[in-house]
Amino acid sequence: SKKSLSLYTPSGRVGSKHASSGPLLEAVKSWDIRETQTSQQPDRRQIFNRIAGAPELEGLCKTADGSALVQNGFKGLEDTQQIEILSRGLHKMEYKHEADIFEKNTRQSSRS
Repeated sequence: SKKSLSLYTPSGRVGSKHASSGPLLEAVKSWDIRETQTSQQPDRRQIFNRIAGAPELEGLCKTADGSALVQNGFKGLEDTQQIEILSRGLHKMEYKHEADIFEKNTRQSSRS
């Protein structure tokens, strides 16, 4: 099932007659979530899990009770394997967990 995302500006919902053009809206149209960055990699993984409908802590280190393991104030990655991917015509390294999320959701989107 496709997920919808509604964005709002001070002028109203993006796409409405009051918010249908401008530099911000053009930037939103070209937004590639795969290029999203966070200050900590575990936060990026958690956000992608949430968007993809996967368990939010999947791929993160967890305590025995299943909550996020926080050490020295930071969550950790359960799997740090990286693979080379092609993104916007450039080869770059990506964590395998995230690459698998992108691949799975790309296949699902193309079937819809």
